[in-house]
Amino acid sequence: MRERRVVSRTKTRVNGQANSHAPQAVGIDELTGVWNRAGFVAAATPMYVSCQRRGSPIALAYFDFDHSDSARSPEQDATIDRVLMMMAGQLRKAFRASDLVGRIDTFRFAVLLTDCTDEALAAVDGVRALSDDLSSLSGLTLTAGMVRSAASAALEDLMVEADGKLQDLKPGHHS
Repeated sequence: MRERRVVSRTKTRVNGQANSHAPQAVGIDELTGVWNRAGFVAAATPMYVSCQRRGSPIALAYFDFDHSDSARSPEQDATIDRVLMMMAGQLRKAFRASDLVGRIDTFRFAVLLTDCTDEALAAVDGVRALSDDLSSLSGLTLTAGMVRSAASAALEDLMVEADGKLQDLKPGHHS
């Protein structure tokens, strides 16, 4: 028997608008409704290349929750899931429809800001303000960071750079 794959219309939406930047085969994170890592990279790559060709400013923002490695109860897991869903919703609201939001790791979100302006970059600070509410709800702490693209960098290089800067911002990190 041949396996059928069903993709709903909502799975091709990002930030509340239909996304024509990636094929339906890329992934959407089931919990949060934003791109998963593979989907994010697939959708972001052509946008990133297009901005580079035009010389348009690009930035990549990372939002990373720190969590305890100790065993959690089912109630704590449910709370963390709610926090991750709230975060995805906040990111979709805070950024423009043209920016891509993805959950690229269990506790990490990324936003690719294309043709970014100062107003778009200010949204990063708006999301940081949410961190206090989320921390009190779940015990998770949020670290946010952002890097702007060098004209010659590849998307993967920008993601590695953003990750490094994010790690430098975390409490207890020593350079």
